[in-house]
Amino acid sequence: MNADELYKKHVFNSKRSLREDEVRDICGEILESDFSLEVGSSTLTVYTYKLIETNQKENCHFALYDKLLTSLEERLKILSGCDLNLKNVREDEFQLFISLVTSRWHWLVFSGEPLDSISQVLERDVGAIFEFGFYKESYSLNIFKTALFLSALKFVSGERLCQIEIAEKCIDIYKAIVARMGGGCLPSSSHFSDLATSNNSIEVILSGVEWVEGKRFRKERWNPSRIMHASSRVSPSKYPEFMDSGLKVISSHDFQV
Repeated sequence: MNADELYKKHVFNSKRSLREDEVRDICGEILESDFSLEVGSSTLTVYTYKLIETNQKENCHFALYDKLLTSLEERLKILSGCDLNLKNVREDEFQLFISLVTSRWHWLVFSGEPLDSISQVLERDVGAIFEFGFYKESYSLNIFKTALFLSALKFVSGERLCQIEIAEKCIDIYKAIVARMGGGCLPSSSHFSDLATSNNSIEVILSGVEWVEGKRFRKERWNPSRIMHASSRVSPSKYPEFMDSGLKVISSHDFQV
């Protein structure tokens, strides 16, 4: 089978029956062949998560991130929100973009990159997400989880103003998504579930703002463990290696009152 056939059979369907290592290996095979931008972007995201879930410390296709993200950005510059509304999540360039952004920071955390390096990459990526201004329910989970982790990095780095600005932008995005739902088109149940789940990420972000402003110190909300659980697309309890890597990055004495 060619790349498209492998993708449609084993990657496109979110209800995969294969083991994690089998999906990982098929994704690797696809990424070594000729693939379209859509197939490559979606496959690299799945591949990275499967590497983490199978505790593989080497990502031989990591260099594809810059290439794919740059190509998606070029497309997004000439697309409108109406163009994206007509596409499913495996074809939607902005969905692919934010999925790549999210899986990339997961890999950087898992592979042991230092805080400053992760923060630099993530600040640039989140800045691009905010600048494009495409917002709908299906985007919410990756946007807010990623924003939460960047917010935590800024807290640990002492960049409290940036942390507050991230929170303000997240609330603006949330309002825009809710307003879009009020436009007469009902969201799918799965995409609404994404938005509902995102409430947890936003709550933790706001708890961090309350902390730095000295209003409330909610240790049960604003702490490294809660941040990891609310920001991760990989289950920290199921894959403790990822949890440990994340805690090493964001644990700080600043979480003590």
